Amino acid sequence: MELNNLNILLRPKSDEDIIRGLSKLSQKEKNERLIDASRNGRLEVIKLLIKAGADVNVKDKYEEYTPLIWASINNYLDIVKMLLEADANINVKNKYGNTALTYAFIFHNKEVIDLLKSYGAK
Repeated sequence: MELNNLNILLRPKSDEDIIRGLSKLSQKEKNERLIDASRNGRLEVIKLLIKAGADVNVKDKYEEYTPLIWASINNYLDIVKMLLEADANINVKNKYGNTALTYAFIFHNKEVIDLLKSYGAK
C-alpha cells in the first residue's frame, strides 16, 4: 500500500464525518448501538448517535430497557444528563413496570436519583 493511501486510512475523522457514516445506518441499527453504548458507558458514541438520529426512547427487545434506564442502573451520570437533555422520556417504564428512577434507587445511585428528580422523575 502506498504511503498516501495509508495516511488517508489513518487520518482521524471529524465528528461530522462520523455522523454522516452513522446516518447511513438503518434506524434499527442506530437504536441498537445507542442501547449498547448506554449500557456500556460510551458517552462520545452516544453523543454522535443522538446527532445521527438515534431514538433516545428506544426500548431493548428483551426487557424494554431504555438508554436512560441502562445509564441509571450503571450510575453513568453524564450519560443520564445527556439523554435527558436530548428529551429522553424520564418516566417511561420497562416490561417490569420500573423506571430509571426505580433502578437508581435499587442501585443506590444518589447523584443519578437527584438528577432524575430535578428533571421531574416520579
